[in-house]
Amino acid sequence: YPISIHLEILVQILQCRIQDVPSLHLLRFFLHEYHNWNSLITSKKSIYVFSKELFGSYNSYVSECEFVFVFLRKQSSYLRLTSSGTFLERIQFYGKME
Repeated sequence: YPISIHLEILVQILQCRIQDVPSLHLLRFFLHEYHNWNSLITSKKSIYVFSKELFGSYNSYVSECEFVFVFLRKQSSYLRLTSSGTFLERIQFYGKME
């Protein structure tokens, strides 16, 4: 069965790794035609092989997204710690001034 992913996001992620622009356009065209099963691929065996390859790309896409989200979460928690620490220091400083 086809895997439900947003194809344009997958192409944009692959764009970071593939520098050949014509290949990216061909990939984008191929992925958009992938939804039209009857006109592009006719045998069930090739459908199975293609879906396995796409599943591998999808796993790569998911792991990159997880990496980005973990990185952002760590950065936001670090910023929260530093900003709350600065806030407490200011409270203590203004308390000492009074």
